[in-house]
Amino acid sequence: MFNPAFITSDNERPPAQIWELLRRNNAFKTVAQQLSRLHDCLSRRSASPGDRDSALNEGKQLVDNARDKHPFASVALQWLSPDPTFTWTKTVKLGNGKTQIKTGHGLRPSPRHKSWSWTNDDEIPGEPNLYTTWGPHITKFTGDKIDPLKEWIDDEKRGWTFDSDTEWPRSPAGFRRELIHLHRQYDFRVTDRRSDVPHPHETKFFQDWNLFDLFHLGSEASEQALAKSVEFQKLKNEYRIFAVPRHIQTKTAVNKATAEINRLLKECLPKKRVEQLGNPTEWQDYLDVERIQIDNETPSTKKAIHRLIKARSKSETTMELREARRMTEKGITINFNAIKALITGIYHDS
Repeated sequence: MFNPAFITSDNERPPAQIWELLRRNNAFKTVAQQLSRLHDCLSRRSASPGDRDSALNEGKQLVDNARDKHPFASVALQWLSPDPTFTWTKTVKLGNGKTQIKTGHGLRPSPRHKSWSWTNDDEIPGEPNLYTTWGPHITKFTGDKIDPLKEWIDDEKRGWTFDSDTEWPRSPAGFRRELIHLHRQYDFRVTDRRSDVPHPHETKFFQDWNLFDLFHLGSEASEQALAKSVEFQKLKNEYRIFAVPRHIQTKTAVNKATAEINRLLKECLPKKRVEQLGNPTEWQDYLDVERIQIDNETPSTKKAIHRLIKARSKSETTMELREARRMTEKGITINFNAIKALITGIYHDS
């Protein structure tokens, strides 16, 4: 069995652990089964338009509810029972030597599909029904090294086999990228000053505009107000905002001004890194016991642990085995229960 704690990359290990915990969580699997049934309804040709609308709305609600409880669970649900939309943004050369950005949207990964429509960068997409699916939303930018639309087509040709029994390395590459990207929003250690994730910087949100001006511009303020609203929401969701006096004259004054910020940022944080998603030994003991329970149809955790100790101590005598059992049974039980608690706690249905 795959042990996600052995992944050396800080960028990939936590999202892999989250998926391995989620796919074992009973509450999450129940929601995944509900969404799968709704997906089957959407796929049936015999389904009436009313049944399809009902299934679509219920599916979107399930995904939205999951997002409120656990954003990673919401992404996983979208990929387990996909109802995708596809977007391609590309630069087109015009006859006068200039270029124009065009964006296409569709319900299938091929731009030749009848659902696709294209707009210029200064136009509003004209097909609102493209955004009523529950996802995932697959986006391609011309020039990127990875073509997620072709990737989706290739996955379908091979047969879509992604389900809650799929281990992290065998899950779709797009799903892994999305979970890794999402995790970057929550762990500053792995961002490495990437532009697409939160990083320390001086915000320009308050520069070159005046809130009071918006009240006098009326309808003409809509575009500027919308842009600032988007930026405000990003600051609100991804950052903690502190106020530092603009006019600071010395380095000593900087230290004094930021001392309180340092205190607030460090408050309630551990001094050392904590393995919140399980360490390699905890995972290995859990996976070994789980494998024995599955292979031998042994629901009893205690019996499975005894089988594991025996398997690990094949060369020991009976007396040594008894001593090993007394010494190791407690440790394996603690490790097994540690991962079991993480599985239970990672997602709740209420």
